[in-house]
Parts: sequence; structure tokens; C-alpha cells
Amino acid sequence: MVGESPKGRDHVAVAASPGGSNSVAQAPAPGGRRPLAARAEPREPAFGLTYGELGLRKTTECAAAFCTGGAFVCRRGGLLPASSYLGLRPDLGQQLIREVYADTLYDVIRLLPILVGKGYKHLVVDDLSMIADDTTRKIDDDDELRGWDKWRELRNLVIDLRNVGRKVRCNVWLNAHSRDPFTDDNGNSQDGGPLLPSKNQTSKIPNEVDLVWRVVEDPDRPGRSRAARAAFESGATPRWWAKDRHSICPPRGPANQ
Repeated sequence: MVGESPKGRDHVAVAASPGGSNSVAQAPAPGGRRPLAARAEPREPAFGLTYGELGLRKTTECAAAFCTGGAFVCRRGGLLPASSYLGLRPDLGQQLIREVYADTLYDVIRLLPILVGKGYKHLVVDDLSMIADDTTRKIDDDDELRGWDKWRELRNLVIDLRNVGRKVRCNVWLNAHSRDPFTDDNGNSQDGGPLLPSKNQTSKIPNEVDLVWRVVEDPDRPGRSRAARAAFESGATPRWWAKDRHSICPPRGPANQ
């Protein structure tokens, strides 16, 4: 993730730059020198997406990466698994990440600029798939929207979220469940990606963000649990969305990136 690992394991870092800005910097090469391509400090904040099945540490790794100066825009209880794993105790004042509750995409789109204005450097939206589901229900209950207007409203909200995430000028990360590769109504094969209520929306956010990590269970990694065997894929994988416009991540790497 964008930040530091909770443990001191060797890993490929996607971290804040030495100057303290909210940008992505490449980890030093062996010997302490940075590769030539990484010496010029990028100016753009990180805008990323992580998607995958349940229980593969998507939320936990975001919490570890953004443990200071970060806010989670999530459903109530969204940080509970990460807090338990990392040993954070909110009742003892150890919850360094602020939870800001959001039920729908309307809430998320409204909250992101507000939180940046309050000085937060890193924003995580978790879980985008569940928030989108609740948004669909809210739209379904809106008697002023009829027929295809309901889907147009949802489509526009997804586009608005994508645009706000790019414009707020801080690190923004989206976590989602996964949708398997599928064939659309025209018979065209579509890559698997983040789970959103409409299949046509699966590619809208990956098209815009800079880093797309697909989280998978790697049977070759040690560990008794699925979470321990989690791996993050940013390289090209057949039939699945994954990309790295920063060119700093391995095609498949450890979860604590």
C-alpha cells in the first residue's frame, strides 16, 4: 500500500516521498541508490484501487499504510478487522485512523473534499462494492427516478466518484470485492474487476486510477490462513484488470506493498 508496512519485513514500498509530499516514490535499489527513473519526484498523489475476494487483507493493509494522517470513509464497523489484526484499541486512544461513516456514494462524494479541507492526507473508501449496493437500494426507493433513469443516476455517481478521487489532490484508495470475467450483452469478453451493481461499470474506475491491485491467494506463499497467503497483482493477468502506471511494483508481490 501507499505507506509503511506494519512490520519490518522486506517489501517493495510504495511510500511517501522523502520531501513529505503525498506522492509515490520508488524504494531504493540495492546499495542505497534509487533507480534513475525514480529520482525525479512524482508530483501526482496516488490514486489506486484494490479488489479481490473477502479475507485477503485489503482493508488491513490500507490501515497499516495510512496509519497516520488517514481517514477511512466506510460503513459502520468497516475498520474492525484491521483494528483487531493490527492491535489498535480505539477505547485506549490507539485508533490513529479516523473512521468517517458513509452509507452511499452520495455520502462518499460529499465527504472526500471535506476531509481534505480538514487536513487529511490519505483517504480510503472501503468497501466500495457494499456502499454501491446501498446506493442502488436508495435509488430504487426514489420515486422521482423511473426506468433507465435509475441506472443513469448510478452510472453518473460512479463517474463522479472517479472524478472527485482524481481532483482532491491527496492519496485516495478504493477497496472493492471482485467480479469474475464475463461476456457482455453484445457477446464481447470483458475483464474481471471491481464488483459494482452494473457489469458495464466494472471498467469505469480502473480506467482512471493509476494503480490497480488484484488481490489473490498465492498457494506458493507460506502461511496457514488465506490472509497470510495474500498476494497483490499489478502486472498483466489474462481476463483481469491490473495495472501500474508508476512502474514501481512487481507483477505479483507481497501484501505489504
